[in-house]
Formats: sequence, structure tokens, C-alpha cells
Amino acid sequence: LDHQLQAADISMTATEFIMIRLGATAGAFVLGWVVSGMAVGGLALCVIGWVVPGIMIKMQQSKRTLMFNEQLPDMLSLLVGSLRAGYGLLHACRIVNQEMPDPIAKEFSRVLKETTLGYSLNDSLQHLAGRIESEDLELIVNAIAVQNETGGSLAEMLDTITTTIRDRVKLKGEVRVLTSQQRFTGYILTGLPFGTFALIMMLNPEYVMEIFTPQWMFIPATALIMIFIGNFIMQKITKIEV
Repeated sequence: LDHQLQAADISMTATEFIMIRLGATAGAFVLGWVVSGMAVGGLALCVIGWVVPGIMIKMQQSKRTLMFNEQLPDMLSLLVGSLRAGYGLLHACRIVNQEMPDPIAKEFSRVLKETTLGYSLNDSLQHLAGRIESEDLELIVNAIAVQNETGGSLAEMLDTITTTIRDRVKLKGEVRVLTSQQRFTGYILTGLPFGTFALIMMLNPEYVMEIFTPQWMFIPATALIMIFIGNFIMQKITKIEV
């Protein structure tokens, strides 16, 4: 959880987030109970109160990773230019921290702080790759680590990687635009049954509870299975490896 909060750039500890999540769950439970007049209605709504904060973290993390990936080609060009000007890799990282906007500037600030605390630059860059979870960034970090062991021109190697990553970022953007409608349709179709169920549960819990009797239990069970299968298929269709 600490790792997810750092990757999403949310300034709170895991304990604070858990307390907020529990508070949202309890508040949703009380609201559902008051509106429906039954504890079952509160239970239906408290599930949403528990799930929504986790979804928000994932969305923020994905958004920040996307911004980071879009800035990678410019960051690499700045690194290559600094290395060809005669600066070392550590100084080139300082230039990236000073010249690039967030989130790259903030992440490289963390890298520089770790080096002042005694970590090697390679270790700090590995920590960066672990926080961001970007395949392109892992490629860069691994290339730097290999170059430090084998030698050679780091500037030329990063220049080659820059062209590859720039083409990948452009292609990923095109794929993301083409599949955006299908992805959002999948999200809506997955969330709509649960939202409708929670709303009806609050307004008329006796009506909804009829389907949870033994003779009708196959209805919600089958619905959950079909929703899961449908979401899985739509995610697979819209997930195109680049």
C-alpha cells in the first residue's frame, strides 16, 4: 500500500489511508441504513465505500504513469545532451530534475535524495523503476546498469533507446485513443449492475432480498459470473500489447 501511494504521489501513509477507507465504509453503511431503514441496505452501500478509495488510487497511479511515459523521450534527449556535453550521469540526473516538469522532476528528486543517503545511482534508479512500473523506464534503467558493467558510450546507447521509446509512446497513444470507447464501455457495463443493486437495496430492500432466498440464489450467482466473464473478455479485447 505504501508503494501504491508513492506511485500515485499521494501524500499520506498507509495507516492514514486505511483510516480514511474505514471511515468512508462506515459512513456509507450508516447512510445506506438510514435511507433504506435496514442494515442490509447499509451493507450493500458500504461495499462501494470500501472499493472506491482503492479505485481512486489505481486511477491516479495509472494517470501519473502515463504522464511519466509521455515525458520519457524528452527526458532521454536531455540526458543524452548532458552526457555528450561531458557531464557525468549523476549531474545529468540533476539537470533532468531542474529542467523537466513533474512527475519526472519529482521522481528524479527522490533519486538524488537517495544518492545523498548512501545508495548508489544504479540502486536509486532501480527504486525509481519499481515505483513507476513502466516497461520503457525498466529498459532504460537496465541499459544503464549493463553499460556501467560492460563500458561503452552511454550517450549513444540512450540515443538509440530514445528513438525506440518515442515510437512506442506515439503508437501507444494511437492505440489508447482507438480503444478508449471500448474501455469506458466495459467500465460502465461492469459497474452499472452493482450501482443499480445498491440503489434498489436502499430504496426497497425487501424486494431485492427475494432473490437471495434458496430457490433464487442462482440468479445473483450467475449474474456475478457473467459480469466477471464479460469484464475479462472486454479487457482482453482492448488490451493491445505494443
